[in-house]
Amino acid sequence: MLKVPTKSSKLEIEMIKTTKKPKDALCKIDIDSMSLSTLCKWQALRDAVNIIADKCDDRKIDFNTVNIKPLDVLDFIEHKADAIEHKITTTNEFELLKSPGINIYG
Repeated sequence: MLKVPTKSSKLEIEMIKTTKKPKDALCKIDIDSMSLSTLCKWQALRDAVNIIADKCDDRKIDFNTVNIKPLDVLDFIEHKADAIEHKITTTNEFELLKSPGINIYG
């Protein structure tokens, strides 16, 4: 479920950076300044990783040994992000205010 941030909320997420020092591995990112398109792409990436992880669990395969095709994942992210953004932009304002989040899958 993708939650739509309000103007008054100060939402932050932690993003893993590739650094050599483990203590510097996390940084805070302010998602209030991100565009809707960027937020949808992050959600689509999360969905892609979850789908791959679920398939690995079903087939009892180690996630780290799977040969992931980056172009296929990128294609999935682009199409999924467009679908998520369309769902959000076509949901009326009353529906957004009524619930704390949007069910982007239903």
